[in-house]
Amino acid sequence: MSMLKKNGGFTLIELMAVVLIMGLLLGTAAPNVVDMLRQQEIRSETRRFVSNMRKLQQEALSSQEKRGFQLSSSGMDYSIGGQQYQLQKGISYRVSPGIYETVYFNSLGALEISGDITVEFSDADGRKRQVILKPSGRINTVGP
Repeated sequence: MSMLKKNGGFTLIELMAVVLIMGLLLGTAAPNVVDMLRQQEIRSETRRFVSNMRKLQQEALSSQEKRGFQLSSSGMDYSIGGQQYQLQKGISYRVSPGIYETVYFNSLGALEISGDITVEFSDADGRKRQVILKPSGRINTVGP
């Protein structure tokens, strides 16, 4: 009896097993990737807000003149020096306390308010991230 010579390739069963394992791995990882991307959207929006606030604060310091921003009661946009910033679709914010008039950074970079302003960003899935604006001018971000 002669033995069949093996070509060194993979059998159909081996290839199907690899495809099945890869499918299972992708199936369990996909929801985590989607969640991570949605979390990144809210992080991106809060970073943009903080960056805009710090830029405005720096402008007040360098010009030695107060600079203002206004938060919208709709929670979908805000304005800085007349320029409107629209939030990404599906993300909104609420302000505590409900301050919707113009708030100013003074020439020392401090806010002209008596208490903290908390801006809480959230998405449709309930993910939240806060930005806290302190009267001293300090800007903190809280959340995952």
